[in-house]
Amino acid sequence: MLNDQGFANLIYEYFVVRFQFQYYKKGDSLPKTESLCRQFNVSSLTIKSAFKRLHDEGYISRSHGRSAKVLFQQDEKGLSKFAVRFFSERRTAIPDLYQSTELVVVPMLTKGFLLMDDNDFTILDRLAEQPNPEDQIRFYCYILLKTKNPLVMNLFWESTLYLGLPFPIKHKGHVLYDAETSRRRLRELIACGREGDPARIYDAHLAFQRDVSKEILNYIERRLPNVPQIKPLSFCWNVYRDRPQICCSLAIRIIHDVYFGDYCGREFLPSYENLAEKYSVSVSTMRRTIGLLNQLGATQTINGKGTRILMLSETDAETALDLTAPAIRQNMNYYIQSFELLAESCERVMNFALKNFTESERMELVSLLEKSLQTGRYNISPQRIFAFTAEHSPLQALQEIYGKLYGLNLWGYPMKKYRTQMPGLDESMKKFTETIVQSLKDNDIDHFSMLFSTFMKNEYQIAKKILTEHGYKPKDMNMSPAFSLLRIDDI
Repeated sequence: MLNDQGFANLIYEYFVVRFQFQYYKKGDSLPKTESLCRQFNVSSLTIKSAFKRLHDEGYISRSHGRSAKVLFQQDEKGLSKFAVRFFSERRTAIPDLYQSTELVVVPMLTKGFLLMDDNDFTILDRLAEQPNPEDQIRFYCYILLKTKNPLVMNLFWESTLYLGLPFPIKHKGHVLYDAETSRRRLRELIACGREGDPARIYDAHLAFQRDVSKEILNYIERRLPNVPQIKPLSFCWNVYRDRPQICCSLAIRIIHDVYFGDYCGREFLPSYENLAEKYSVSVSTMRRTIGLLNQLGATQTINGKGTRILMLSETDAETALDLTAPAIRQNMNYYIQSFELLAESCERVMNFALKNFTESERMELVSLLEKSLQTGRYNISPQRIFAFTAEHSPLQALQEIYGKLYGLNLWGYPMKKYRTQMPGLDESMKKFTETIVQSLKDNDIDHFSMLFSTFMKNEYQIAKKILTEHGYKPKDMNMSPAFSLLRIDDI
C-alpha cells in the first residue's frame, strides 16, 4: 500500500472538490479509514494525514473510533462561485485533455475489455446499473485494472481529479448527469466488449467520451460567464507523487541530454555549479539529483575528479547493472509500463500529430532522423520521434502526457547494454530508421504510424523478455504506485 505525503495531498484534493461541489454535505459521514485504504490502495497513515489536513482546515470533525463527519457547508452562492472559477480555469483545457486521453487512455481501455471473462462482464453489468455518477468512474477503473498497468491508472486518476469528475449532478437547474442515459451508454459499451471486436470497442469508448465531453463543454459555454481575469490552469501529470518531483524530473532531463549528445565526447559531467546554472536550479538540488543518478547507476561521482557518465558507456558491458537492485527496480516498473502505453497509443498519436504538423515541422523531424543515420546513432531514433512529438504536438495535454511517458521510458537506460548484445539490432535499427524517413518524405503518415506502432509493440515484448530473464515476474512489472478508486467488495 502507498504511504506518502504526496498521495495524502491527492486524497485531500479529492475530498475538497467533493465538498465544494456538494457531493458531501454538512453532517455527512465519510467512509471509514479501512474502507478508504482499500478504495485508494493507500496505508492508514496516508488517510490519517489527509484527514488531519481536512480537520485542521475546518472541513471535517474527527473522533476516535467513529467516522469523520463533514463540517463544511456549501451554499448555492458558494457553489456557484466555486463552479465558475473551477470551470473557467479549465475552459480551454478540458477539450484538449479529452482529446489527448482519447489518444492515450482509450487504447488501454480497449485492451482491458479484450482481457475480460464472463465474470468480469457480470461485474460491469452491476456497475452499469448503479445510479451514482461516481459509479461511472468505478466502471472505467475496473476495465483499466485488467491491463495490470498502474501507470495508466495513475494517468486516469490525475486527469479525473483535474476535471473534477464526476461533475455535479445538477447546477443552476441544468442537469449534467442523467442516470438512465448513463446506463444505456454503459450497456452499449459492455455489448461491444462481449463481441470482442477491438475496432468496435474503441469506437464505442470514443463515442461515449465525446458525448460526455460535449455535454460538459455545452454546459460551460452556456451557463458560465466569461471570466477573462482568471488565469487558465493547464493539466499537469504529477507522476512522482511518491518521490521528489524536482529531482526525478531533473534526472530525466540530464539522461535526455546525454542521449541526445549534449555531453558527447565527455567522460564526466560538468561541475555541480555549472550544471545548476544550465538547468536553473540550486546547487543543493543538483547535488541531490546527481546523488539519485549515482544510486541508479547512471553516473558515478569520484572524489577529486567529478561525476562520470556511465549510462551509455560502451566500455562497461561487463559491468551491466543489476536490474533487480531495489533502486533500479522501481524505475524499471515505470519504464516497462510507459513502454506499454507508448506501444499501444503511438499509432493514433503519431497519425494525429503528424497530420497536424506544419511542413517545416515534418521536415525538421526528417532532418533529425537523417542526422541520426549520418552519425550512426539511429539506435535512438524512437526516442527522437517521441521527444519531437511531445514538444510539437498541437494539444497541450498530449505534450504533457507524452513528455512524461517519454521521460519515464528513459529510465530504461540500463536495458541498452542487454539489448545491444542481441544479434541483428544495429542492422534492424538502421533499416527501420531509413524506412520511416522515407515514409515521412513521402508524407505517407498512415504508413509511418503503422510501421512505428509495429516496431514499438515488438520492442515492448523484447523488453519484457529481457526483464523476465533477469528475474522479473509479471507482478514485478506492475508495482508502481496508483490509486484504483475501486472497492471490489462493494460491487
